[in-house]
Amino acid sequence: MNKKLMGLGVFSFLFGLVLFLLTFQIKDFAAIGVGAKFFPRIAGFGFIILSLVFLLQAFAKSNTEQPKTKQNCNTPAVLLSMFLLIVYLAAISSLGYIIASTLYIFLQIRLLHKGQTQHYLQYALLSVISATVTYLLFVKVFGVMIPAGLLG
Repeated sequence: MNKKLMGLGVFSFLFGLVLFLLTFQIKDFAAIGVGAKFFPRIAGFGFIILSLVFLLQAFAKSNTEQPKTKQNCNTPAVLLSMFLLIVYLAAISSLGYIIASTLYIFLQIRLLHKGQTQHYLQYALLSVISATVTYLLFVKVFGVMIPAGLLG
């Protein structure tokens, strides 16, 4: 049995369950049927399903044990990615969603494509377009308040 997959499955299940249960404390203010509870509930349910996949893989690998091979894990990139996410979450309230998301997406793409040919213009366009479209989707379609920051 793969203990790492088993641990990841249990953690994902508990995280998804807690996330799903906490959505019952969210108050809806949206004028349409999809409110603030909708996406956190989907995320919680998704984590629960993902945990079941991890647990099934852990039990399946116990039957077919393979010799251990060294996995390629880039620890500095993982830590930098976590740092970027924390800075992004802190910057949303002051910079606003569009600016903070654009910067975060651009830097995250650069980090993930490290060692490959960098296409800065494509990264910038993708970052601006995806941040703007998601902002408009949530504000105009779903009626969810998102920090406008410097642009508001």
